[in-house]
Amino acid sequence: ITGNLALTGNLTVDGNTTIGNVSGDTLTVNATSTFLNATTFGTTGDATTLSIFKTNVQVDGMLSVSGETSLSGTVTLGSTLRLADGTAAIPAYSFTLDTDTGIYRFAANTIGFSVNGVAELLLNATNLQPNANDGLALGVSGTAFSDVFLASGAVINFNAADITLTHSVGVLAFAGGIFRLNDNDLFTFGTSDDASMYYNTTQTPDSLFIGVSADSRALVIAEG
Repeated sequence: ITGNLALTGNLTVDGNTTIGNVSGDTLTVNATSTFLNATTFGTTGDATTLSIFKTNVQVDGMLSVSGETSLSGTVTLGSTLRLADGTAAIPAYSFTLDTDTGIYRFAANTIGFSVNGVAELLLNATNLQPNANDGLALGVSGTAFSDVFLASGAVINFNAADITLTHSVGVLAFAGGIFRLNDNDLFTFGTSDDASMYYNTTQTPDSLFIGVSADSRALVIAEG
């Protein structure tokens, strides 16, 4: 058929169907359409447009789309949506106004999250991690997380075990370095500061105070 074809009623085609073979060909569908066999709209490299208005499109089998696809409105899938792997610069799942930010397949069994075309965060079966060492902050000043929940036996590891905090039942073990308080800051015991220890630089000579608040007794270790 050369030219326009207008049909009233149903059109049934048994077998493969090619619609449009010239760059710029357009197919417009205004009724419920069912494609049951291999259907090609346009040819490779052509700018062919398929427009569907106020209707349902049912595809039994695989729907393969090469190139960009624009959908407006609600899209409901009854099965699996499979996307190309994508890259950090062109993630498989991105946004119309931010095409270099989104989600993609970083490697086998690893999801990558990219921002501004750069891989920032990775998720695999065991880890949620930045893509680069010292690459991301967890929260920022003014918009902090409310709580952190860690399992029994959890380890907080600073700079590849330079210093660690390791949990076991009823114990938090500090290892690998120096635990330091600022001068004149209290290290207290008990819910009511029943005892305290601090390094006092406000009197001469500088002194280490170990005090028990209940009866105001204190052990003072002074320089010299």
